[in-house]
Amino acid sequence: MVDNPDHTIIHRVSRCNKCGSSLEETQATGYERRQVFDLPPIKVETTEHQAEKKLCPRCGCLNKASFPEEVQQPVQYGPRLKAITVYLSQYQLLPYERGSELFADLFGHQLSQATLVNANRTAYEILEPVEKEIKRQVVDSHVVHFNEAGMGVNGKRDCSM
Repeated sequence: MVDNPDHTIIHRVSRCNKCGSSLEETQATGYERRQVFDLPPIKVETTEHQAEKKLCPRCGCLNKASFPEEVQQPVQYGPRLKAITVYLSQYQLLPYERGSELFADLFGHQLSQATLVNANRTAYEILEPVEKEIKRQVVDSHVVHFNEAGMGVNGKRDCSM
């Protein structure tokens, strides 16, 4: 049990089990506790961004506010949703078709397989410089550790390394 649950529901006693008297105005002498751990309802949320337009009263110029840099299209998916799709396909190895089905089943929101592919492509592009730097550091290291499975040397697996 946790000390500070997110929600507390008090189930009240309204009548005496023995004589039927009302207990509505009687203070509780204590509580028996039980806790249920569950996930909150998860749904895809939509946030609408609106850029103000204002006419300058002095010169008549139409001015428009800028959208945040990450909001570039009239309709797009956000970074958390895309991160979950990449995690499911790349770490959990969920095929695109099943990933699309999962979003429909769990979140009531249909994602196309192309959306999943594009999310992976974007993640790859963001991580490509990091991967190159890691490879560079491994190549430049004086000591490189490998696991006990051996490594390929001249096209053959060599376990003596």
